[in-house]
Amino acid sequence: MNVQNAALLQDKIIDFADMEQIYYDLSQKSLQTYTLQEVEQMTINYLQQTYTQETHDIYQELEHFSIK
Repeated sequence: MNVQNAALLQDKIIDFADMEQIYYDLSQKSLQTYTLQEVEQMTINYLQQTYTQETHDIYQELEHFSIK
């Protein structure tokens, strides 16, 4: 398991490469039934929304402050 692909949730380590375990854990906690593919897409969407940071193009921002 790559440490960068894991998260600590309370006292449990979650390996994001192990979709079967995430599927099993979610099935135990959720009242709704999901397919493995849905759980995988939900996980990807969550990680993208939570951990994607806005990037800046420094050259474009410098042009904003140009003297021209």
